[in-house]
Amino acid sequence: MRNEQGEFIGFASPRYTQVPDELFDDLLPDLTGAELKVLMYVIRRTFGFKRDSDHISLSQMVQGITRKDGSVLDRGTGLTKESVIKAARTLVDKGILIRTRVTSVDKGFESTEYSLKIAQFSPMSEKLTRGLVGQNRQALVKSSDIQETVKQETYKTLEKDIHRPLTGEQLALVEEILAVCGDEHSRRFYESVARTIPTQRIWAALSQVKDAAATGRIRKNKGAYFVSQVSAP
Repeated sequence: MRNEQGEFIGFASPRYTQVPDELFDDLLPDLTGAELKVLMYVIRRTFGFKRDSDHISLSQMVQGITRKDGSVLDRGTGLTKESVIKAARTLVDKGILIRTRVTSVDKGFESTEYSLKIAQFSPMSEKLTRGLVGQNRQALVKSSDIQETVKQETYKTLEKDIHRPLTGEQLALVEEILAVCGDEHSRRFYESVARTIPTQRIWAALSQVKDAAATGRIRKNKGAYFVSQVSAP
């Protein structure tokens, strides 16, 4: 978090990105500073937004991402173009990252897709296969009936807590959800979410909504996207 003068004043909590333990326990001594920066950037763009992979351009790694409204989503790696290219290549050569070049008949070469290499026998591999990919695909669906279906299923698990009073922190969280999603008629549902869903998961879901809206992946209903993320297994 930075102040008005642009000085870093501390971390905002609770917000986090899952990072595999192997990065710290096994790979850290073997990575150069540039490789570590590129790897952490890919982890943030993938696991940080509950994706198993993401289309990441060279300019994003170098300069970061600025939203359409001019606000900064991230500041990139701070590396030069040449350093990013070299680090990404060596991470692929070492079997740490998987890089897929995306092409189409209409546009030709498009942005490169990056993902972490996950061992096929690991629990994370199974989760990615049946979880993150499904979430990513579901997020592209714009139909309002998905929102209602997810809400109904989530209500079943939240119903017993519907009358429990909200704390001050939970009330503030509900207002933040409403500010992001603009979905006032769902206030009661969001109150139930604030009562029962871990705060970290809610903040992560809100971050995903903001990013998806800024990059044009949400065309209609932010509330439906938020629900699909916060209620995912």
